[in-house]
Amino acid sequence: MQLQDIKNGMDWISFAMTQKDKTMAQVSADLNLDQAMKNAISHLPRFQEDGNATAVIIYVGAEPSRFREDELVLCMYLWNSEKQQGDWWRGSLSNNFIQTGNNAGKSYMQNTIEILQKIGYDAYKIGNFSGLPQMVGMEIPIWIKRVDKDGKTYFNIGSIGSSFDVPASVSLATINLNAGSTPPAFGQPQQPQQPQQQGFGQPPQQQQQPAFGQPQQAQAWQPGAGQSAANSPYSSFGGNQGGLI
Repeated sequence: MQLQDIKNGMDWISFAMTQKDKTMAQVSADLNLDQAMKNAISHLPRFQEDGNATAVIIYVGAEPSRFREDELVLCMYLWNSEKQQGDWWRGSLSNNFIQTGNNAGKSYMQNTIEILQKIGYDAYKIGNFSGLPQMVGMEIPIWIKRVDKDGKTYFNIGSIGSSFDVPASVSLATINLNAGSTPPAFGQPQQPQQPQQQGFGQPPQQQQQPAFGQPQQAQAWQPGAGQSAANSPYSSFGGNQGGLI
């Protein structure tokens, strides 16, 4: 597929699948061509069900946000050949901070960079986003999220680079109330706990103290080598030097 042969959105999909990392170098060189590609693939069928899937990166670029002024977003079109459906994923490049949710306290750009790391692009290490167009043609995992709004149902790309598979169950019978370690997976035997060795350079373990409310047994005094009963701690009471009166 060559540029002069492209007539619709599916032709652009074929072009990107063929050219792969060379796609954006040819498309972005002409602003009219770039806009034509974006318009065409935006009219392709969108996802119609939620869940985990894979998709091929068809287009990568940046554009002004449709929701916030003076903000740029990273835009990436993702296509699933099996479903013959696709959609856009966008990540904010704003330096403003996220106020709510699990990512509160991070900047929007920081959150986008961390998502990109999940698909193998480390913007911190590279220092910019210039290498992203070379990822066209790469297949990545995606999560399609169902959204119900204003009486309508939408299926948007909720996340890229990760899935939301349900984890395996853990047997409740294997959970030890006194253990701080993670219980074994369901159906797996629990390994016996090895006695803990004292680490090198660590202070010796303290002797166990008597339980609260229990009297501590007094240790009988015994004279040491070269000591007489006169040195007994009990000999200080009276002048009998340890003898009975």
